[in-house]
Amino acid sequence: MSDARSPAPWWKRCAVAPIGVGLASAFNLLVPDVGHIAPYMAFHLAAPVVAWFSRSLSCAWLAVLASVVAANLISITPGRSSLGAAALETGAAFLLIQAGFTLSVVLLRRRMEDRELLLEQLRTERDRLFALFAQAPIAVVTLRGPDLVHDFVSPGGERLAQRPMLGRRMRDAFPELEGDGLFELVERVYREGVAATLEERPVRYRRDDGSWEERIVDASFTPLRGARGLVEGVLTCAVDVTARVRARQELERTEKELHRLSEAGLLGIGTWTRERIVGANPRLLEILGLPPGAGVPEGGIDWRKVTPPELAEADARALAELEATGRSAPFERQFLRADGTRVWTLTGAAVLDREPLRGVSFVLDITAQKEAERALQEAHQFEQRLLGIVSHDLRNPLASIRLGVDLLLRSGPSEQQLRTVSRMARSAERMHQLVGGLLDLTRLRAGQQLTITRERDDIHRLVKRAVEEVSVADPGRITVTAQGDGTGEWDTVRVGQALSNLLGNALRHSPAGAPVPVQVEGGAEQVQVVITSAGEVIPPEQQDSLFEPFRRGSGPGGLDGSVGLGLYIARHVARAHGGTIEVSSSPGSGTTLRLVLPRRAPSTPPAALRDVG
Repeated sequence: MSDARSPAPWWKRCAVAPIGVGLASAFNLLVPDVGHIAPYMAFHLAAPVVAWFSRSLSCAWLAVLASVVAANLISITPGRSSLGAAALETGAAFLLIQAGFTLSVVLLRRRMEDRELLLEQLRTERDRLFALFAQAPIAVVTLRGPDLVHDFVSPGGERLAQRPMLGRRMRDAFPELEGDGLFELVERVYREGVAATLEERPVRYRRDDGSWEERIVDASFTPLRGARGLVEGVLTCAVDVTARVRARQELERTEKELHRLSEAGLLGIGTWTRERIVGANPRLLEILGLPPGAGVPEGGIDWRKVTPPELAEADARALAELEATGRSAPFERQFLRADGTRVWTLTGAAVLDREPLRGVSFVLDITAQKEAERALQEAHQFEQRLLGIVSHDLRNPLASIRLGVDLLLRSGPSEQQLRTVSRMARSAERMHQLVGGLLDLTRLRAGQQLTITRERDDIHRLVKRAVEEVSVADPGRITVTAQGDGTGEWDTVRVGQALSNLLGNALRHSPAGAPVPVQVEGGAEQVQVVITSAGEVIPPEQQDSLFEPFRRGSGPGGLDGSVGLGLYIARHVARAHGGTIEVSSSPGSGTTLRLVLPRRAPSTPPAALRDVG
């Protein structure tokens, strides 16, 4: 964690005191009559002084020895060496002075060095946190004071603005934005203390060469409050969504082109009865996966063969509405093709005859459009959640760290200070985990595998450590049953992360106070960890989606503030080790997550997962 030199063990430091006491006792018992108190005290106090300023225990011990010898030799009254009561009392008093001062100084020095070590570790974690934070594709800017002066600009902010901002007033840094209402919005957030957001806001920048560039951003403006609750500044978080908006505009342009194509006769057109499609143009046959030039098969096409089973009930309702109104507005529906695949269509229909029922439909293939919409929606959700994480989940821990550091620098070594440091450490760890999870997600979305470093360890020990970690806030609920040999070669950090995610998920989605049994078994070639929770039963069709990013359950713990990456990352950790995570759920047994890991690396690396969100 830190390169700072660790202090010597406490028992070595405290050894200075008994050494000083022992030597002083020996000289005082041999020649106890003290004639000169002042030099005696001065030399006896030399040991604590050296112990304070010296970082070497050897120097401190030599100081004790020298002070005892010098003090006794200088302060002895010549010709007197009786062991009277007064002499013994005097010697005992100086022994207590020597012991008390030396012990107190050594203990105080030890505490001060421990404090310095904690501070150094805190600085290292803070630097590491900001290094990770700098990689996020988010522009984060803080504005301070009534003049709204930039006092922090993230690397993402510098990339977005492409100009120096730190230390400059907002209006001075962006003079070309004067008059478009943005300055007034930020000033109102500072003045009224009420957050504001902008979605897809065009912003025009003037380049150094005098040309203009337009960027489209989503932004949030949150008031920053001090220790007394007063607004001291504004936190701005922005995401460049220019590419997303351009993609949507391209999608809208494509829709217009599709409309023109439909007018050019490229629509699928078919006639139908209540049970069958009796006529179809080549384009409709192509949409249904049939040869365009073959025509409709004799006897027509059964509606049930081209309708997905789950849509049969909805189709019956649509047909009843069509009979009642005589026509239907265009609606989206799926057709089953001859090869078993599905195609999305935009369909409209009208009734030609009511007895017997006969009608006509117009069908437009929109499969490509639906896939583009799905990709656009996933990109939008990812960006919005990332913006929310930075503006809320990371803002509060960061504020706690800054406030704690300020208190630590202003106060002396006290219990309050230690509690503050503990809170800061927990906040920093939570922020570190959030940022780490987001970076893992970014790598996995880019098609990269998690990097693992194998070392020999014991799965029983890793499970015990993970249980201790997640049980801090909810102790006593997890019971572990272990059997078999648990040794193997894994990335202990990644496996510990996966275990913590699985255990935390089980605790969150179980009823309050319900036990969570854990079974750890070591087999011949692999080990497995089985975690059972008594939460709501998960339907089979939803079990695969548990391991998708940003998926959170609707039961207990579904809205606990997590971002829904735990099971997603845990599955990729297992996959990177050549293992698996399986889920089963039933009313009698609850929900079970089974983590299986081979003891050693597989001979062939695992294939990359395709469904990475």
